[in-house]
Amino acid sequence: MAAAHARLHRLPTRGFPAPAGCFLTRTLEEMTHVVRQYELEAMRPGLEWLRANRPPTPRRTRLLHLDFHPLNLLDPGAGDLVVIDWTEADVGDRHADLGNTLMSLECMDEGTRAWFDQLCVTTGRWLFVSLYQHDYRGLLPVDETRLGYYRAWAAFRRLCHYGHWLGVGPTMQGRKPSAIEHLQPDHFHCLERYFEKWAGIPVTL
Repeated sequence: MAAAHARLHRLPTRGFPAPAGCFLTRTLEEMTHVVRQYELEAMRPGLEWLRANRPPTPRRTRLLHLDFHPLNLLDPGAGDLVVIDWTEADVGDRHADLGNTLMSLECMDEGTRAWFDQLCVTTGRWLFVSLYQHDYRGLLPVDETRLGYYRAWAAFRRLCHYGHWLGVGPTMQGRKPSAIEHLQPDHFHCLERYFEKWAGIPVTL
């Protein structure tokens, strides 16, 4: 998985149909709009932190998948994984893609309430994430400060998506209507804690 992600981040971006303007600026503007439109006042401190601590634009932008996780990888049996579901793709700092993947893996719902199953899932998740990070770092350099920022950014962005869904429904963002059934308070709290871990300040959806 790490090799496929690093390979994706080495691809040329010339001609890729990304929206105009800086990727991070655009996403911060989108999140600002959601916070204002739905009056998510308890999210505002997080937005201010993201603005105040934004990293410089990278010297070279890269292709971003922005939904890169095991469920969007196919193994055709030829030795290389195939990446699917490119609806979120953009061009920007590859640390945003890496941070988003780590957030997705670390905040994924266990889908079980049995304590032993939860323990197995938690342990397996930790091992998987540790190996993924180790392998990726062996292929491409990682700026830890940038990555920490984008981990917080990814959690905040996901919370904003959910805030938008709760306001108008997931179909407005091209998601299945049933997607809203998967929005559980425990998942919100996990994302809130994740943001606080990397940003150092609390937010609440």
